[in-house]
Amino acid sequence: MYIAKRMGYKVVLFIHGWHENVFRFFETESKLVTFFLREMLSFPDRIIVLADSFKNTLMEFGVGDSKIEVLPIMIDYAKYSQRYVSRDTSKKYVLFMSNFFKDKGLYELIRSVPLVVPTRSVENPVRFILAGDGPELRGANDLVRSLKISDHVRFTGYVTGEAKYGLYKEAALFVFPTSHGEGFPTVIAEAMAAGLPIIATRVGAIPEVIEDGVNGIILSKPDEHEVARAIIHLLKRPRLMRKMGKLNREKAKDYDVSVVCDRLVKIYDEVIA
Repeated sequence: MYIAKRMGYKVVLFIHGWHENVFRFFETESKLVTFFLREMLSFPDRIIVLADSFKNTLMEFGVGDSKIEVLPIMIDYAKYSQRYVSRDTSKKYVLFMSNFFKDKGLYELIRSVPLVVPTRSVENPVRFILAGDGPELRGANDLVRSLKISDHVRFTGYVTGEAKYGLYKEAALFVFPTSHGEGFPTVIAEAMAAGLPIIATRVGAIPEVIEDGVNGIILSKPDEHEVARAIIHLLKRPRLMRKMGKLNREKAKDYDVSVVCDRLVKIYDEVIA
């Protein structure tokens, strides 16, 4: 960025990920690093972040309000919304989709399964589909076997395209109990566009798009007991689930690639004007 500015170019910095503790660390642990970070943030003509809370953190770090733009993640809304159907939630499943890392909430969700299953009748069971791949795939499979819940849990591996859209279409709700340093998780926007109620944590941009009790449930902490309580609460209330799903589907229109790109082009136009 420094070289670009020295050469007279306009610079737009898009911070796509986020971890709140990074800025706190710089402020408390290293004055030299803090100085260089502040200098680096002074170079761009605009800084784009994914959430208002991220903008507030940058402003606390000394970046001017007018320099920061908030722009959400973008998705192809039609690919998910066209597959939306009026769901018979009694015959669907709980969906988790992510890279399989420890801090994505994978193990917490698996440990919640034995707590949820007994609350359902034989005629109306609950299933869990875990979509994704990563270093914790073997450990997740081992945990499922040790808990003797293999009949209730299915691993799909990494999915994309029609297989991915199909999973969203057939799900009853989406669970993402992450403690990872998230920005605006793409899977949250995708699940919203597909018309799913969402159970997630207060991480990154999530609490700005999921209002607890309105279009989903925000977990107070990502452990198996909280996850299980939230799942049981929603599965017992299909009307509430449908209402949440419709709200999410409508809200996700703002994340369509055409809408976000229009806003991005306007930012570029303002910068180069």
